Formats: sequence, C-alpha cells, structure tokens
Amino acid sequence: MIFVEDLNSTELGLKMGPKDMGKRDIDELFNAALDVAELPGTSSPKYVRAEAQQEAEIDGAVWVAQAVVSASSGSNTQLYDQTWQLYQRHGLRHVKDGATLLEIVKSVNRSRENAFAKFENHIRAFMQVRNYSSSESIRYLCSGLLPRIIHSTNENYFALLAQTRELHLAHTDFWEGGPAASLITYHSEKLLMARLHAVHRRDFILQMHVYLQDSAQKQFYHDTTTESLWGHIASLATAMGWERVTEVLVVEEEMEERFETVVMEVGEEMEAMVGEEVAVPSPQYAAIARVEPYIRNLTWE
Repeated sequence: MIFVEDLNSTELGLKMGPKDMGKRDIDELFNAALDVAELPGTSSPKYVRAEAQQEAEIDGAVWVAQAVVSASSGSNTQLYDQTWQLYQRHGLRHVKDGATLLEIVKSVNRSRENAFAKFENHIRAFMQVRNYSSSESIRYLCSGLLPRIIHSTNENYFALLAQTRELHLAHTDFWEGGPAASLITYHSEKLLMARLHAVHRRDFILQMHVYLQDSAQKQFYHDTTTESLWGHIASLATAMGWERVTEVLVVEEEMEERFETVVMEVGEEMEAMVGEEVAVPSPQYAAIARVEPYIRNLTWE
C-alpha cells in the first residue's frame, strides 16, 4: 500500500523495481508498466474500433518522429511513450450511455488477459537487458511491488465498471442523470484529471492506484449517485406537488430504518455463529435501489 511518500521520489521508484535496480532505470520501468485506465484500448467495441485504429496510427507516427530526432542527434537515449497523457488514452471516454457501458465492460474483460501478457513481456525484456536471470524475472512478476500494484489497479478498475453496470441494470428506465451515469462520470473525470495533470507517467500510474484503491474501499459510492435521484424527485414534485412526494419519502424512510435494523441483526447473528466479526452489506446502494421504484410508480394526476 502507498501512503504519504512522494510519488515521484527516487526511494519509492527503487522500491517498485527488481532488486539492485539502478536509479536511471526507474523511468524505463514505469514506461513498461500497464496503463490500466487506458483499457479497453484497441479492443474497443466495433463502433469505436475505427477511432482506436486512427489513434494507433498517430502513436506510430509519434514514435517514428521521436526515433528520427534521436538518431539525428546521435543520442542512444531510451524512447518513452509520450502519448500516455492524451485524452485519447482515457478508456472511460467511450461510455456515452447504457449500451456503450455494457459493451465497454465486455471489451475491458476481454482485453485484460492480452494487456497483462504484453505488460509481462515488457518487464521480461526490461530485466533481460539488465542481465537478470529468467527465474528472477518470474519472481519479480509474481511478487514485485510494481506488478502487484498493477494487478490491484486492474481489479479495482474492473470493479468500478462492474458496480456501474449493476447500477445501470437496476435502473434501466433512465441513463441521463441516473445513478449509473453519475457514478461513472464522477470517477471518469477524476481519472482523467489525474492523467492530464500528472508530471510523469510514474506519477499517474501510482495516483491511479491510490485513487481506485480508496474508492473501492467505499464501494465507489459518491454523493452524486443519490443527488441524481433527488433531481428526479424534484422534477416530479414540481408537477405533482411536494405533499404527495413527501408521503412517499416518509414511507421510504421507515423502510430504510427497518432495513438497517435487519442488516445489523443479521450481522450480529453471523458473528455469534462464526465467533468473529463479520462485514455486513452497506445500505448505501440498497437505499438507492429502493427509492427508484417509488419514482417509477408515481402517476401524474
């Protein structure tokens, strides 16, 4: 886990790499790291695949230009990916509505295996040219700090998409202003800002890990998911009157209190059975799921 250390510090950079890695190798190590928030990348759905192909061609042109400059200057400096900070590298930009969300979730799930295979090949090549043995490369990929951080980031990134998908399937009647759209928009903007304002690729890789890790601990919940539902309630109240809506909310509040009581009772019973503390489900998303049916059932009078 990364705490308050300077994300750009040399000490932290050395901890991320294999044993006895030199300071000059830190940037190249992170150049080999997988940018999880770029997924699905070129494995995007068919309606964005042409755009991904165009981006790949642009990337190729950038790398050729860098190579020409390096060769003309007589420099043997390692070429780094200079396109990681572009908006086109932001994978969640493809999510426009419920349909694209479902397609992106499938695409990310399909692309993860190939993306990690490419990441592992880059790490092996990085270590091979520095005279690390094959067994040392395998050991680092299994237990090294950077590979473990990349795997953790990947799991949390997909968990965010899965949580958004579940919210969308529970509220299929509306996308704009709905809890799923609010949730993915909020986290997408946070990840994009981290990408655009990071000083180095290393900073972004680590910031992304810390952000998704903290968000996952809160089940990716944010106030915007409930604010969107209050917006729908307010729009209904404008036409129907607050008295009718207030009656519904009073009933909902009573139901939520009973729900929380049941949750706590179940947790206490489970703790008594297993003899240890048991995590009980959070009522945050359950409360959202219970409010929305009332909105659907309200009729215009």
